[in-house]
Amino acid sequence: TVNGKPIYIADVESEAVAKGIIREGEDFEPNSDVFYQVLEDLIESRLLAMEAERRELDRNADVRHRLERARDLILSSALSEQIRETAIDEAEVEKMYREQVRLLRGKREVHLRHAVFATKDAALAAKRRLDAGQSTFEEVAYDLSTDRRTGPEGGDMGFQKPEDLPDGLRQAVQTAQPNEITGPIQTGATWQLFRIEERREADVQSLDSMRPRIEQWLMFEELRRVVDKLKVQARIERVIEEDRGVAVSEEGGEPR
Repeated sequence: TVNGKPIYIADVESEAVAKGIIREGEDFEPNSDVFYQVLEDLIESRLLAMEAERRELDRNADVRHRLERARDLILSSALSEQIRETAIDEAEVEKMYREQVRLLRGKREVHLRHAVFATKDAALAAKRRLDAGQSTFEEVAYDLSTDRRTGPEGGDMGFQKPEDLPDGLRQAVQTAQPNEITGPIQTGATWQLFRIEERREADVQSLDSMRPRIEQWLMFEELRRVVDKLKVQARIERVIEEDRGVAVSEEGGEPR
């Protein structure tokens, strides 16, 4: 305690998580030197806060505004945690998983290598080099590709879902044959050559592996529903200062 006000073990653990010392839910040994250092930091913060109150800094308008903002953040976070507890229904998780499995079944993935060039002429020059047998595709990607993430790996992109590929490349891979060098294909501001190594059925992940993303989506959907409802019930005014006056826009209904 500091002047009678308690600091709890949970406070120390939360502070350690915020500072990146431990991960959420990780054990934090109360007798460790690191624990006592974090506790000491909290003690000093409590002392400084008490001194600020003694000097009546909490009555300062700017400080009051910042305290209100912190209170808003804490309460909205607490509501989000409560919504998560009600939104994550096991039946809904399993239902969404079955839907994802249904969508994935029958879909194909392609194992790609690509080489990226800044201009069409550069891509055509590389294609001529390949057609003449002067270099392998891996060598061209290593030497010339502007994508330095995949270039050192011979342009290997691994297995990709066609729908995840950029425009241009996505359409081209639908009809390209394995081991055939295709391109140049324009994708945004660059030009690409690519080769399909193989095709396969898309892997269907287990429920446990997909659970975090499914739960995150269900949480997002419920939170969005709550926020949309609150916006309809509230009266919201956005005040924008302009050169010759103030413009006010309103939305929502009457305050509840």
